[in-house]
Amino acid sequence: MNKRLFTLGLFALCGVLVACGGPTSSSTPTSDGGSSSSTSETSNPPTSSPSNTTTSVADEEDVTTCAEAKQAENGEKVTNLRGVVVASADKYLVLRDETGYVYVFKANNFASPAAIGAYVSVDGTASNYQKVMQVQVTNDSDVTVLTETAPTLDPVTPVAWTATEVDAYAANADDVHYVSMANATLVTSKYDNFTVDGSSVTLAFQYLPSDLKEIVTEENDGRKVNLEGYAVGTKSGRINFVATEIELLASTDPEPDPDPSGEYTVTEGLSIADLASEEFLDSKTPANKIYRISGIWADVSNTTYGNGYLYDPETRDSIYVYGMAATQATMTGDDSVGYTFTNDKSYSTIGLQEGYYVTMVGRLAESYDGSMEFMGYYESHTDGTEYTYGASVTVNDETRGTASLSKTNGIAFGEEVTVTVTPNSGYVVTSVTHNGEGLSANASGVYVFNAEVNNEIVVTFISEAEAAAKLEITPESLGISASYLDGSAEYTYEGEGITLTYKQLYLGKNGSEPVIQTRVKGDSVSAFYNSDGFKNSIKSIEINVASNTESDSASFALSFGTAEITEANGGTETSGEIVGSTYANATYTYEVQGEYNFFRFDRVASGAIYINSIVINFDVAA
Repeated sequence: MNKRLFTLGLFALCGVLVACGGPTSSSTPTSDGGSSSSTSETSNPPTSSPSNTTTSVADEEDVTTCAEAKQAENGEKVTNLRGVVVASADKYLVLRDETGYVYVFKANNFASPAAIGAYVSVDGTASNYQKVMQVQVTNDSDVTVLTETAPTLDPVTPVAWTATEVDAYAANADDVHYVSMANATLVTSKYDNFTVDGSSVTLAFQYLPSDLKEIVTEENDGRKVNLEGYAVGTKSGRINFVATEIELLASTDPEPDPDPSGEYTVTEGLSIADLASEEFLDSKTPANKIYRISGIWADVSNTTYGNGYLYDPETRDSIYVYGMAATQATMTGDDSVGYTFTNDKSYSTIGLQEGYYVTMVGRLAESYDGSMEFMGYYESHTDGTEYTYGASVTVNDETRGTASLSKTNGIAFGEEVTVTVTPNSGYVVTSVTHNGEGLSANASGVYVFNAEVNNEIVVTFISEAEAAAKLEITPESLGISASYLDGSAEYTYEGEGITLTYKQLYLGKNGSEPVIQTRVKGDSVSAFYNSDGFKNSIKSIEINVASNTESDSASFALSFGTAEITEANGGTETSGEIVGSTYANATYTYEVQGEYNFFRFDRVASGAIYINSIVINFDVAA
């Protein structure tokens, strides 16, 4: 199945996020680009009190500064973090104290966000987000507006950023920065983004307040602006930006024809492969032409907007459709200035089914991942029954078993096909996949799939001995608690007792599911290793990472040896890295090169690693 993967920001996961960074010195020059004016921050109290104002006085020794919050360990509680509000919207606040800036994000809107100039206190939990430590809170009551006088803060001016500073921050987002950018370009055809001349990095607006939303619109796509605000981290190569001022500069482009009357110049005769090629991507003007394309409609991911794929039924090439509307009225513009597609959410009225052969008219756009995608309106379709498809099956080792399909050619889209799997004596089936997606056997032990445009079946057999030769480490089997502690757990492998020693492990939660939480905090570094040698050498280790918990790339080390490894990186070979921001259950497998009966896992850098389980697979005779 050809599926499109979207990377979702931690901002959408839960609660409120708080990130800390150093303030700009008052001697820093202001931006001199465009006609945008730079405004100095002050610590004056708000002119009016929001509804959640509360009198609260705490001992100064109990106050957490931004710098202190930044030193907190991921998952650690942070209390009475104080600062003055310098930016405010329904979903976020930006705070400042004498040590830095603080970004406060709330997944659900604040009932009444604190006003700019308010002095507030925040309670929450430290959360590492893309190398910037933040604090996550979940309730309005976690942000308290104080009535006491705020500390006096020196005025500061934003640092003028050009492409050089943008590229540097995208490569290493180390803090929250107060910045200005002149003559930037709005990129709003799909998302609320902008770019800076000379840089390929996209900057994403974070939940704009209502007055700025009136500027950042699809109609202003491509317009030049001057901006001020806060860079608050990165996500998938983008810089997350909290805007406080946006000045729309005078347009030098011709106004689009308000009534094209449907007289488009439609480019014909190009295949799906042509439209998805680098030639179009390199043209940099994909929105300036209208194309007519046809293909098999499949892998629909959104039935409100009409997102899915069009496949060439002959070559199997595909292009992602980022929105299909029912009528031509959703496309406006002309060849001179380009075309704008407005999705009116009318897809469901068309009545399409997957497998139909669909013709649509629209424009191209460059996707967030650099690929080409299509958007436009429906024109016609057939039921697609004039096309049929093939299917193939392969096995990992023909000496271990066989697999066959009930049909390999002339298969209709959606037709049910069975996979018959027969392992040889001494072997078992470990997996059957259809286009990379796992299939499960029915009550009769038969695997079934519904045909798509592409149908590749892969069957994997392993020996019965291999299937049994594994040891699974889970939060329950370790017996860890909701505190970072040292300890040990007893396991049995091949009838022999095995002691697993662990250091600084924590019983965390992913929703209601327990996870093994690890950390690096000073000398407190998570680790575990076996004190007794395994009967068989280690073949591989699988680390099953919990979904929705990776906030950053986080390194670990796996060491292997022929004796107990009591020190970090003390084994014969070391490797491993958890790649952050997958936001889905992920398995990281390390294949061992050599014959070793001992292993050790060590955290070696900051960043969150939350683990569902670790499976140790052993090398036994097939």
